[in-house]
Amino acid sequence: MLVAKSNTLQQAVLGTELHPETCETDRQLIGDIRCLICGKPVKYNHDRGNDLFGCFRHADGSSDCFASDGSSKEHRLAVEVTAKDLYNHIQEVAGPPVEIDVEKWVGERPSFVITDIRISRPLKIAVEVYYMINALGLHRRLETMFDNDYRAYLIFHPGGRHSVDRVERHIHKITSLQVGRFDRATFDVAFGDLFTKERIDLSNLNEERLPRYIVR
Repeated sequence: MLVAKSNTLQQAVLGTELHPETCETDRQLIGDIRCLICGKPVKYNHDRGNDLFGCFRHADGSSDCFASDGSSKEHRLAVEVTAKDLYNHIQEVAGPPVEIDVEKWVGERPSFVITDIRISRPLKIAVEVYYMINALGLHRRLETMFDNDYRAYLIFHPGGRHSVDRVERHIHKITSLQVGRFDRATFDVAFGDLFTKERIDLSNLNEERLPRYIVR
């Protein structure tokens, strides 16, 4: 895993930001650090080499909470960094505890979506991180999220299949809301605007006004 949460700082951190070999403060931090998703103790891996996702591993040897067979490394990178920033943001604006999961359902059969990041407490927020997927499926995804009282952030990896600027220009035909962006070079995340049922009229999210790949 690239990210974990520090009990000392009460924040999520990137493993690449820690340098326990040369920094006494970081050496103390890694003694009390846990998985951002399940809360289990994790160990800092001093011998990860160039493996970004090898910074932390569960102390009990259990599987990586961020690992997914269907996710590319670039998509996973954007998900982990976004999860870290979102966790810290929610901690700041709403306070702990923050319950965060990845690759989880919103809704129930037959009307559900699997969202990349799901905050269920203290706020209900779902995050879609778009990288190489062909169709964005915004109508079904946003409708399901709104029906289950979730609000949504839409985060785009700039090296993905679709031009972020082009997607946003199309979305601006029906709303002024901004999408979010992950900066691969700096690991910065701009969340953009929070999509809510009050701020976007889904009846306008149709193929007469927007390209099919955005709607479906």
